[in-house]
Amino acid sequence: MADELRPAAPDWAELVHRGVESDELDYKSPMNWNTLSRTARAKLLRHCLAFANTRGGYLVIGVREDAAGHPSECLGLTNEECQSFDPTPVLSFMNRFVEPPLNITIERPEVDGKRYAIFVIRPFTLLPHVCSNGVDGELQQGVFYIRTTDASSRPAIRADELHRLIQRALRNQRELLAKMLRGLLYETREPESADTPFTDAMDTVRHFFLRRHPLPAGETGRVRLEFSMMPPDFEERRYEFSDLRSAMQAGCYTPPGGGIFLDSEDMAAGYCTNTAFRVAGEDPPVLTQLFRSGLFWQTRLVDTPDRLLSARYLLLYCAEAVAAAGRIAAALNMEAESLELTLRIDRAENLKLDGGFSEYCRIDQIETRFKRSAANLAANPVEHAAYLFRQTCERFNLPDRIYRQLPDLIAEHLQKK
Repeated sequence: MADELRPAAPDWAELVHRGVESDELDYKSPMNWNTLSRTARAKLLRHCLAFANTRGGYLVIGVREDAAGHPSECLGLTNEECQSFDPTPVLSFMNRFVEPPLNITIERPEVDGKRYAIFVIRPFTLLPHVCSNGVDGELQQGVFYIRTTDASSRPAIRADELHRLIQRALRNQRELLAKMLRGLLYETREPESADTPFTDAMDTVRHFFLRRHPLPAGETGRVRLEFSMMPPDFEERRYEFSDLRSAMQAGCYTPPGGGIFLDSEDMAAGYCTNTAFRVAGEDPPVLTQLFRSGLFWQTRLVDTPDRLLSARYLLLYCAEAVAAAGRIAAALNMEAESLELTLRIDRAENLKLDGGFSEYCRIDQIETRFKRSAANLAANPVEHAAYLFRQTCERFNLPDRIYRQLPDLIAEHLQKK
């Protein structure tokens, strides 16, 4: 089941055509790794080191600068050039000059009929990466390289730059230990019901949504779905807005025919509030927010003609919501944290699932909660989506035979990338 559990790929076409280098993106002209000199290889490594010590990023091979110096000529690579970027020898070379080893994957997607090599560099988790061996002046032994907002990859030389690296490493190690212990203690513990800053934040944004899309008393033609992912601890300004945007983009998923939960087209309308990155839509009415605290929340209205809710819609919603939550948590480096996931259905009384195999729900609000470590969530979205759907549908008294095909249906949907 490994393939269906992999996180969804970024939008390779958008990366190739973005045409603007930044602290998270760099471009290089077509090249063949096998014919590069040691110095030229070290230059690519310098960029990878810098990304890993900052926020992670992408190095796209196959885009040349135009006469004005803009990376706009999307030439792609020949088959020989593309095949030369075999991850095994490339990463073997790079990690001879780095401690600890870099966390990099090399993707070779096809965009507009052309092949590219794209280095996907993840930020360090425990210790920043230091150059352990110098290379011909291109790399200096004992140096920490960083990526700057002006798209340069250079040594961290200022006191504040080194201080940020040290503080991030200390925080990562401290949080890893604490969160591993919390995960052991709270993995199976029932969620607390008391109000918290997280619930206050959800109440505020829920009221914001309902003011714009009210459900009048007696409304029977729609229900409200709500999904949330809550970290174990509240830290109001834990993430920067740029982190939130990148994580939301990582959570996007658009299968053939369009996604249900969150797709890349939705991101174009996203904007920052004082506390979150927000994406809103009107058809159907939907509001998604990723807070600076790490809280992820979405609500939407779903049509239920004749008080029938589409079972397939609910299943795919659970699948995409859990998969998106896992990718967002991974993008925010929450791997060791115990996260609480919640699915709510409001106005559920006298609601049935279509297909003729369910009974009427007898309660007004369905709420399903469970806790999983972020690493477990990202690694097993099929299992957890099936669990979420089954626990929710027990309020409709579905027969056991309905659940037997859930893993296959969810895996098939999540594989369509």
